[in-house]
Amino acid sequence: MNLAFAGSASEAVRYGSITNRIEGANWSAFVPMDGADAAKGKEALGAFVVEDSIDALVEGHSKELDAFVIHSASESLQEAAKSAGKAGKPILAGPLLASSHGALAALTSEMNGSALVPAFTWRFIPAIQSLKASLDAGKLGEIGLIRLHRWHSEASDMADRIIPAIDIATWFFGHRPTKIFSLQGTSGKDYIQVHLQFEGDGMVVIDDTADLPDGGDYFSLTVIGGTGAAYADDHRNMNLVVDGVHPHAIRTGQGEAHLIGQLKAFVNHVRGEAAETLTTQDAADVLDVSDTVLGRVGSVAVWKDGSYEFE
Repeated sequence: MNLAFAGSASEAVRYGSITNRIEGANWSAFVPMDGADAAKGKEALGAFVVEDSIDALVEGHSKELDAFVIHSASESLQEAAKSAGKAGKPILAGPLLASSHGALAALTSEMNGSALVPAFTWRFIPAIQSLKASLDAGKLGEIGLIRLHRWHSEASDMADRIIPAIDIATWFFGHRPTKIFSLQGTSGKDYIQVHLQFEGDGMVVIDDTADLPDGGDYFSLTVIGGTGAAYADDHRNMNLVVDGVHPHAIRTGQGEAHLIGQLKAFVNHVRGEAAETLTTQDAADVLDVSDTVLGRVGSVAVWKDGSYEFE
């Protein structure tokens, strides 16, 4: 399978490092984005073709390509996806295709029917995959409570921060929440707590804060079911180092397992060997929830007649 990669040189190095883990697929083309070093990216991927733009790649080589993988910031990512969509080939686009339901709807309306797959890479973190497998196997019973904490070292866009947690929660339950409530800290940007209620009295509590020392972020996840419970985190990959002035959080040994898992799933989907792991409708449902969470913090929203209404 011939894949085209569009993104920065540093991301090309990451994706190039996992090529031998994706059976039967290779990077045939590279499009540098965000001021990327074209030579460095081409060498890392082992690509045969380099073009200055996705439009040029589509015009000159679309018949030789089977799919596109695009990794860039949301604004340039959406424009890149539109350009790649002209080839009519499957597209894996991330790390976050859109931060709102409206932005995703506007994008998909212009995509010419191309098979656009949003890259929700966090689903492929090994610990998350293990928990989902336990749920699917019935080992935990019906979910009663999910507790998810996320810590960051700097305050970024709140929607970008809470979307992964909301997606994991709705993915585990298998449907959208029926009731939503959220609270923010007095600083506004640094802390949020989200409560989601699901049919059957299932509940999710999400905490997201940006007060971690410089150097990285991490999460913890607890799932309590009717017949069992499970816990996952990546704390073991974080080391706190104190140099006498400021503490630093240093990540070690995580590897690229999540990228490998997602790329394998995408390639299998393109081959027709597996269903999409995530559709644009799945992403739209998650973004609808995150929009509601942030739409009126401190108010309760209820799912009624096909949309959320604030009480």
